[in-house]
Amino acid sequence: MSQQQSPAANLANDQKTVLRFGLSSMLVFGLIWYLLCFHSNFLSDILLVPSSSSPDQIDLATRLAFASKCLFCCVLIFPIIIHSISSKRFGNETINPLLLEQLSQNNSTKISDDLRKKFEHIQIWQRILQNSMEQFLMFAVNIVVLSLYLERRNMRVLIFASATFIISRILFAIGYLKHYALRALGFSVGMMMNVILSVSVGYLLITRDVLPYFSN
Repeated sequence: MSQQQSPAANLANDQKTVLRFGLSSMLVFGLIWYLLCFHSNFLSDILLVPSSSSPDQIDLATRLAFASKCLFCCVLIFPIIIHSISSKRFGNETINPLLLEQLSQNNSTKISDDLRKKFEHIQIWQRILQNSMEQFLMFAVNIVVLSLYLERRNMRVLIFASATFIISRILFAIGYLKHYALRALGFSVGMMMNVILSVSVGYLLITRDVLPYFSN
């Protein structure tokens, strides 16, 4: 007869799962980014500006418009998540989001396992939505500011970043629905990308704006 693992053993196993899947996904996406950005011309001509006198000269409106299009594609994941939440609430008792809390406060014995599972499933989707909004806030700021500095050839980085954001959110949702520890698949990739983008934006701000200002 197999013995049930202790909470400490379960915690250790979950931490190992998070580290294993998180590091694996970061390495895979890091390798893909490295190959696309430094060993490929893929999408290098994505932003053509025929009227400009210089191949790398892009006006501000074109840069912001391109960044906005990338962000719009990323925003499309939110209606899908919201639909997943609302469709599971509609037509059953979970349409009242406070029902479980009210029954618990009243020490009601009417809380069935089926009802608890429905609320737990909805809570998972709500956390997927919350985490996606948190990641998107940082991501959107990085994309907009980065679009102001990139050369035309490197504007493809915005597409790579947008595709990575969407894929990471899909992996996050699939992993979370399977097991809470598997959410590391998408979370680690999205967080790593946001950190790299933030460092890049900070570097460009300092070298292009701050230091030249003081040197003058």
